[in-house]
Amino acid sequence: MMLSLVSRDALASIDTVIDASARVSGNFHSTGAAGIRVDGRFKGSICLGPDSIVFISKDAVVEDAELCADVVVVAGYVQGKVTARKAFEAIDAAHVRGAVECQGRLCLHPGSKMDALLSVSPSH
Repeated sequence: MMLSLVSRDALASIDTVIDASARVSGNFHSTGAAGIRVDGRFKGSICLGPDSIVFISKDAVVEDAELCADVVVVAGYVQGKVTARKAFEAIDAAHVRGAVECQGRLCLHPGSKMDALLSVSPSH
């Protein structure tokens, strides 16, 4: 997996993981610097504070979701609303349905699929 906008160090700093065998419904909110990686199935909202990252892995399925973080990286399937305050990246086989608001850098890799209303504005 080749990332354009996110460093390997940022991925290594992720401190919360939803395992590939897990099915989780609910709300995950943090006001501090945080990172979460979803490897399994998730339904609900993930809203993180400053210096945050949400990473949706290749085989992950995220439905009826609201994702909000500084950086959002999608390699799997996401259906819902995504807000990326600094950067949004869709990798290879990513499939995003719904709405994406990116307030900064945007990278869509070849092979990624976007069935989404996309809004991009410069970062502040």
